[in-house]
Amino acid sequence: MFKWLKDKVNKKMNNEMHNCITQNLNFVYMVEARKYALKDNINEEVMSHIYMIKDQSENIQNSKTEGDDFTNDESDILLKLNMDCRKLWANYFGGSDMKFDKEFPKDKSIIGDSDIP
Repeated sequence: MFKWLKDKVNKKMNNEMHNCITQNLNFVYMVEARKYALKDNINEEVMSHIYMIKDQSENIQNSKTEGDDFTNDESDILLKLNMDCRKLWANYFGGSDMKFDKEFPKDKSIIGDSDIP
């Protein structure tokens, strides 16, 4: 019985971490679109942090194959990166904390979506 429960918790956690990666990268793609397509003047320190978020999220994503569990360290890193995205969204870009999840979906990539803010 405990194995069943542990497997269920691991599956839920893995799903959440995959969603976290997608949301982090959706935020990064929005910032890159604003900088390079819309020519917004975004602070270089902010862009450096954005690239760090992108690199770490992609590295963890690329290290996983179907069925792999996330380690506690990987989960901690992804959650911290997600919090960084949320803080940048609110403090630098003036976005609403309440709308972050709506603006940056967790379940699908916004690459190619025409609704980038």
